[in-house]
Parts: sequence; C-alpha cells; structure tokens
Amino acid sequence: MTRLALILFIAGIYLICSGSYDLFIQAGTSRQPTTISVAELEKSVPANRHLVITGGRPVVTAAVTFYKKQWGTKISGSEILFIPIVNALAATSDNVAPSILLRVTEDQVEAAKAGQKINFGSIEGVRTTSMDFEDKARQRLVDTYGEAAVDKMVILAYHGGVGMGGGLGKLAGGLAIVGGMIAAFIFTRKSKQQTSAVPSAVPPTLAR
Repeated sequence: MTRLALILFIAGIYLICSGSYDLFIQAGTSRQPTTISVAELEKSVPANRHLVITGGRPVVTAAVTFYKKQWGTKISGSEILFIPIVNALAATSDNVAPSILLRVTEDQVEAAKAGQKINFGSIEGVRTTSMDFEDKARQRLVDTYGEAAVDKMVILAYHGGVGMGGGLGKLAGGLAIVGGMIAAFIFTRKSKQQTSAVPSAVPPTLAR
C-alpha cells in the first residue's frame, strides 16, 4: 500500500511539473504563427514560440534518433527524431553547426513515410526549450558540433500543439493526486493519534 501511495505521489509531481512546463511554453505561443527565415532566426529569436521557418535545408545524415526502452525493448511510439536544419541559401557544408533542430515524433515520421512529406522549405512548429531535449540525443550532437553550438540551437517541435488545455489538464490532475495523497496522509496520521490518545480500560478494584 505504501509503495502504491509513493508511485501515485511521484506521478502527481510529474504531472504538475509537466503541466507547468507546457503552460510556460504556451504562455509565449500565439495561435497565429510568426513566419521567419533561418537567416533571420540566427540573428534574433521572436517572442512568439509558434513559428513557420522558411529557407531551411535538412542535414539528414546528422539526424539523431532517440527512443525509450523497457526491459531492454523499445517502447512503441517513443521514438523521437532530431533533424538539424541549416540555412539553405548559405554556402555551408553539412559539418557546419545547424541553428535549428527539428523535433519529429515517431507518428510524424511514419506519416511522412506514408506520403505526408515534411516541407523543409516552410516548417511549422512550436519552439521549445532544452528541457525537451533528451540527454543521449544531446550528447550525440555535442560530440559532433560542440557544447557551445548545441546550446545555441533552436529546438522546434514539428507541428507542436497550441493551446493551454493540455497543460492545464496535467496541472489540475497532478494537483488533485498530490492533494488527495496529502489529505489521506493527514487523515491517517490524525486517526492514529486519536487512537493512541484513548486511555486503556482500568479493571475495577474488587471490594474486600
């Protein structure tokens, strides 16, 4: 029972953190995207996180794939692909550090294979933060381009969701779970204290 309670508490904390992060991202995200070229983005990053980035070219050979495992087996649907995007108009080689990393989910990769091709010349997505960057994938890119270059890269979640609903739902669910666990703990503790405070029955003294 204690282990289950601990798991629920940790799940609630995770939902609170995840929901807060989503709300932070969405606070700077407009439903109307800002169109900006790769060259412009390299000079200045707009406040609006909802972007349409033009003039990009993917460096497919440097793409990094990440996925989660359970019991040594890949978890279905957990695959994330990070595709470096460089300025298509600049005379740069594939070895030059990209300014953008396009974050594509496994479902989106499968959709692209099925015919819904990604238009790298005009990419719509939501700009996230380094917290949305898996450590192993980051290390692979650090080994290739260096830590300073990776820290400057803009991470764009391909067709990321826009709206507060998801974040609010996670936050509310997490608060409900954690609040319920804390209330149950307090109630149980008070019940134990009240039980221990009840004096034990004293046997009556027999008259002589």
